[in-house]
Amino acid sequence: MPLIALVALFVAFWSPVSPAPGGVPGPGGADALGRALLAMTAVATVGSISALVGGLMARRVARAGPTLEDRRRLARASLGLEVLAVVAFGLVVHLGRWPEAVAVGMGLSGWTIAEEAVVLLPFLLMLLAAWSGLYQADRVLKASGMRGVKHSWLAGYLVFKARQALGLVLPVAVLFAVVQDLQGWISPGGDPAAWVSLALYAGLGATILVLSPAFVRLSWPARPMPPGPLRDRLERLARRFGFRYTDILVWDTGGGLVNAGVTGATPWFRYVLLTDAMVENLSPREIEAVFGHEVGHVAHRHLAYFGLFFLGTMGVMSLLTSGIDRFLAIGSPIWAWGRDPTVELVVQGAAALGFGAAYFLLIFGYLSRRFERQADVFGCRVVSCGRGGCPPHPDVNALPGPGPAVPETLCPVGIGIFIEALSSVAMLNGMEPRARSWRHGSIARRISFLRGLEGRPEAERRFQARLAGLRLAVGLALTTALLLAVTTGALGRLH
Repeated sequence: MPLIALVALFVAFWSPVSPAPGGVPGPGGADALGRALLAMTAVATVGSISALVGGLMARRVARAGPTLEDRRRLARASLGLEVLAVVAFGLVVHLGRWPEAVAVGMGLSGWTIAEEAVVLLPFLLMLLAAWSGLYQADRVLKASGMRGVKHSWLAGYLVFKARQALGLVLPVAVLFAVVQDLQGWISPGGDPAAWVSLALYAGLGATILVLSPAFVRLSWPARPMPPGPLRDRLERLARRFGFRYTDILVWDTGGGLVNAGVTGATPWFRYVLLTDAMVENLSPREIEAVFGHEVGHVAHRHLAYFGLFFLGTMGVMSLLTSGIDRFLAIGSPIWAWGRDPTVELVVQGAAALGFGAAYFLLIFGYLSRRFERQADVFGCRVVSCGRGGCPPHPDVNALPGPGPAVPETLCPVGIGIFIEALSSVAMLNGMEPRARSWRHGSIARRISFLRGLEGRPEAERRFQARLAGLRLAVGLALTTALLLAVTTGALGRLH
């Protein structure tokens, strides 16, 4: 799921400080209107900055022509504006007490889905404003170095960006709202029992895992890959490795994105997606390697593990919320900032956002990067012949029949094919190879890691063993946090 949208949900709905603090009366209609004007001012500010940045970039490209560095600047500008939107939204939510204005001032309290939709509305408008301002620059740069690019009008561009950024997140937000409603229905007089909350959130996680392929089909425009040599090669590869799936899809991005993905934790409802630009611009063996990377996520059960990670995270967040309520409230032993409820609001909100961001950046980010490297190794394996002395190197997935056995070791050519695929993806997407990524790691580091495995099967075995130990340790820690949250009742108080 896109990180920016997840952070926005976290800002809006996971906070111990959204209600009016200290018994302060809720806003009236006029006050709610003032807060709505504040939210719209934030939207206009983000849009104005985006229009200025996008206009400057478009004029620069018109004068000097598109370059790869211009595409990297656009990517950095887009990320910066999305971060600005999250920060502005956080100010609207916590300092402007926007959720309280929606619930009390607008009278939407108790109408969970409608209430949460209005709470999120300023952020959605900020994203649309940011994308609109960058549209012209994106349009003139998209064709740089890429075949098969299709241009779209602003409306189509915004629809595509919204589906890409929000299509997987908003259904999850709706399901989360349903869980909140069920909690209120089961325990109308107060907080539900911790075991009830645990069962509801476990059901939520399982539902998301099962329905995620449907969310993908609804949110990302895709079509089945047509019959032909490329599909034949990918199907042969899948049979070699015992990989079961529903279909292989071509993800329509207008030719502007080189990427791939897999969705579905169950083999009878699973899709592998390859973008149109990837199919158009990469060689068949490079596409096989990327396809193998996605197969690796399934083979190593990364999707199922992240489902369990989500459940354990509910325990971590509930304990964190309970700790903030106890130690960062007016009257607590360590409180030293006076008795102003607004100051309490700011301190608690900053602590919640800071600890939450650190948790995801450090724990989830590190684990995710290890999983990406494990999937990279699998991508090398699917195009490897298993002989450390190659070349010569057979085209393993083009051979008739069932194909050769799954190789136990990586061969130099197989590693080289996957490295070429990574390099092509970086170049075509305008990515700086050394640019850091909290979830995937930089392309340069991933390539360096794979080169370090050439002719060293023992290095791969050490990596796999260490990752298995990390998975076990994180799993035990999250299980412990979940049990503590249940036994202390903290989970039942999570909102």
